[in-house]
Amino acid sequence: MTIQQSSPDSNANRYYNQGVRAAAMEYRLVIQPSGEVCRNWSEESEYARNYYGTKEFRFSRPEIVVARFEAKEEMEELLLKWFRNVICQTASFPVLLNNYGSMPGFPLFVRVQDSTPFRPLMYGLKMLSGVLEDNGCTGIRFFQSMRLPIADHINKSTELEILLDYSGRSFRAEMEVNEVLLIKNDSGVNSDKTVSRLKLLPAENTKLFAV
Repeated sequence: MTIQQSSPDSNANRYYNQGVRAAAMEYRLVIQPSGEVCRNWSEESEYARNYYGTKEFRFSRPEIVVARFEAKEEMEELLLKWFRNVICQTASFPVLLNNYGSMPGFPLFVRVQDSTPFRPLMYGLKMLSGVLEDNGCTGIRFFQSMRLPIADHINKSTELEILLDYSGRSFRAEMEVNEVLLIKNDSGVNSDKTVSRLKLLPAENTKLFAV
């Protein structure tokens, strides 16, 4: 377990630049765990609940965040079309999640061993950042090191004990990434809405990781 210290289409641009008609909404592109990864994540979260109690943790959503961005809601339909064009041309790929980590802002997570398979997906999506920026929104913010969070917050009084405990625990599971979810947040912790489930191309002869 590693613990780190704190230390496009021009016509569309012209159309959306006619004026700000709505506040920007928060969006994120995520991968939800499935199969073995989902089962292991659930077991480890349940362990934390049973052993430490819910007062010590603020549990995370079971998702790997690929990117975040803000956009005006009236752009959603066009953005969704572009996202679909990019994602449906990207082949599905396997990922291996292996052991725990901690860093500022992410007190407890499972590490994606190698984020390289995500690069073709991120490269395609990066081309859409300029459209967002031209319309007064933030560009797409990518996560270069992928992770599956378990906790968003751990109480300081028990943080060291919990991290030491998890440093002795093991997590190794693999999954096939075959869809990306576009999720919208309406400015609230519990106000997420799934806009679309975007399917990747089936990958032929995709090999998962050897044990």
